[in-house]
Amino acid sequence: MSMFNRRSLIKGSAAAGALAVLPTNVFAESMRPAAFLFDERMARSVAAARAWRARGVTVLDARQFGLADAWRATLPRLLRSNPRLAGLTPWSDRTICEIMCRDLGLRVQSHDEVGDDGLVSWRLA
Repeated sequence: MSMFNRRSLIKGSAAAGALAVLPTNVFAESMRPAAFLFDERMARSVAAARAWRARGVTVLDARQFGLADAWRATLPRLLRSNPRLAGLTPWSDRTICEIMCRDLGLRVQSHDEVGDDGLVSWRLA
């Protein structure tokens, strides 16, 4: 039996595509976020989260973790030591984070729609 099947090929292609649409300097150390938010329903978002996790960044699934809970404790604590937050999420999650970050003095640094699936690549600092 082959190690590759249709499902693994599709998932691998989606992951490669997710990273291909991100800006080339997105993984620069000076841009390293304290946390990266993603949406587990979207393959490109999951692939980007895996790439950030491999670089030691805390990744949070906005659906599983819940943004309200994240903003009560986890995110403010993480942002105290590194005031940068990034994500590849639907626009609604980015908007919530942008509003919550205002109290911490963070502003939108980049905001780009990266595909026809409604995902937005964003960074606040």
